[in-house]
Amino acid sequence: LSTISSNGTRCNICIRALTNTNGGSSLPDRITSLTVRGKTDQSVTLVWPAAKDAQGYEVYYSIPEDGPYILAGQAEATDRKFKCTGLTAGTTYYFKVYPLKGGSRYDAGVSPVVSAATSTAKPEVEMINIGMYQATARWEPLESCDGYEYTYGKGTSSFTPQTTTDNEIQIRQLDPGSEHFIEVKAYKKDNNGNNVYSEACRVTFTTKSGSCHPVTNLTVSPYTSSMVKLTWDDQEDIWNYKLEQSTNGVNFSEADMYYIGSKEPRTVRYANNLVPNQTYYFRIKAEVYSFSGGSEPLTYTSGAVSGYTKLQSSSDINASIKDGAVNLTWASVAGANYYSIYRKESSASEYLPLDVVSAAGGLKYTDTTVFPGRLYYYRVYGCRTNVLTNEQGEGSSGIGITTPLDQLSDLQVEVTGPTTAVLTWGPITGAQGYIVKLYDNDTAEWVEKDRVDKDITTYTLRDLLPGTRYYALVMAYTDVRTGGGDYVTFQTAPGTMADKSFFTVTDLTKTYTGSPQHPTVTCSNAEVNSAGFSILYGKKQGGTVSSYSTEEPVATGEYQIRIRTNASANFTATELTDDSWVFTIDPQSVTPAQTVTFSGVTGGKVNKTYGADDYTLTATASGTITYTSSDPSVAAVGLSDGCVHILKTGETTITATAAQTDTQAAGSASYLLVVGKKEIGIS
Repeated sequence: LSTISSNGTRCNICIRALTNTNGGSSLPDRITSLTVRGKTDQSVTLVWPAAKDAQGYEVYYSIPEDGPYILAGQAEATDRKFKCTGLTAGTTYYFKVYPLKGGSRYDAGVSPVVSAATSTAKPEVEMINIGMYQATARWEPLESCDGYEYTYGKGTSSFTPQTTTDNEIQIRQLDPGSEHFIEVKAYKKDNNGNNVYSEACRVTFTTKSGSCHPVTNLTVSPYTSSMVKLTWDDQEDIWNYKLEQSTNGVNFSEADMYYIGSKEPRTVRYANNLVPNQTYYFRIKAEVYSFSGGSEPLTYTSGAVSGYTKLQSSSDINASIKDGAVNLTWASVAGANYYSIYRKESSASEYLPLDVVSAAGGLKYTDTTVFPGRLYYYRVYGCRTNVLTNEQGEGSSGIGITTPLDQLSDLQVEVTGPTTAVLTWGPITGAQGYIVKLYDNDTAEWVEKDRVDKDITTYTLRDLLPGTRYYALVMAYTDVRTGGGDYVTFQTAPGTMADKSFFTVTDLTKTYTGSPQHPTVTCSNAEVNSAGFSILYGKKQGGTVSSYSTEEPVATGEYQIRIRTNASANFTATELTDDSWVFTIDPQSVTPAQTVTFSGVTGGKVNKTYGADDYTLTATASGTITYTSSDPSVAAVGLSDGCVHILKTGETTITATAAQTDTQAAGSASYLLVVGKKEIGIS
């Protein structure tokens, strides 16, 4: 009870006495040992000695040594042996066994803990492709392993074990016509990081009898100006091919970087860092290692074969057009006696042989087999011999050139009605078709109307406007070039003039709002209405109009209206007007009269004495101001300046009137002038 925590928790304790079948109270002895008797990749078999008074046993296992432990099963008291199954391959497990008494486990009698690692599944090896000096071992891959360890040999000797994660290996350095063996076992790392191995699979096999020989069919072909290509027949047992080269066929040296081994392709190599236009000699050493020969290879040397590097590429290739042919020129290539010309008609296609020319004839060539309006690419190859080939020299850089199309110069037009015209022209050699364009006056650009096939040399323009001048252009084209075109000008036949009776104009009087305003215009003719029309406004000044605009008027005043119709299939464009189409914007119906004020007038009255000097009281307003006197015999006033001249005693009303403006009605203001008698002094 000393292990119970004293933190205030209430515990219930039960003590149970174990009794034997004879009614006694003796307890089982402790199991003194536990032994692993056998194991597979999925099971472990355990045995232990009898524990006195034990009535059975329980077997537990765990992967961590410190648990938790899981019940694997029970064994009879007389058995003392247990096979734990369903385990994971390549895993270390920990086991312990408890004695039982009265159906209960007796913890004090537990056995010592023992560990055991399950094995890894065993690979099943088969031998394939058995040769004289090498063979291939293969097996089905095992999902439960991390890799494989293998060794092979002959008799009692073998190579150092090697590891691989592949399920197929090639073993070399064997002896022809001899029995060899290979051993392969799988391994898996357990939870402690240690390799757990499967049972080894050992297979014996006998290699083929015979021996290797020097390589055959060694060929050398030019590849570039600094490289040649070598090929030969392969021997599957050869481990190394070594390349040797010479410039005189006598003194050979081993070329760098040509230990081939198992590289693919095994029998194609490129000798590089060579001199352009130079003859070289090559031979191949085939090497194979045997088991009994150790580290010294068996060597088989081929006969020498000569080959040469390509001529260098030509530079400064140029192309030009003259009289419909392509003229090529290029720079000289050292060692070239001839030049092969290659051509293609698409950037994606291959160059094809065209012709071969002698260097003695000059570094030039004229291709007269071209067609107009086509794009051609050319390359030139230097050659030693008079053969049309690209194998003797490196090609020049490709150069492209497009042949021109002939100028179309015989375009004709026939006007066939108010809305149609027919274009005709002669065929252009090499054209793939023709483009028809019309000039757009609004955008000042040629607008494409249509494209027609090369066999068509006539085209009908439709949906034109009556009585309208047009410019038409026709050009030949190919997929890479457009030829020079020809154009004609023509005017369609006039159509019917639109009549002003088609239009009704209402709402001709508007009141000033400060915003643009317009009358209501309707058209009774469906075709003219569909083609569209616009309203033009001209402000009357002194009964005449100087100019018209489509801008809707804002200011007050009178505006003469014109209607401009668009052309349609049956009607030509027309401008219409009528004396009754006068649009008026009146300010008085919406704007109050101007405010006119006199400065220096108090209470609407001015007092003066007869004989006083002339005076001026001016009024202010937005319009032009004029002045009047109600009784000119009492006082006269200047019409425009408001200067008052007193004539006699009495009363008169002086009025200032502001004239109407574009945005305001007329207005006025007045004051009463009282002229009193002048006092005369008597002395």
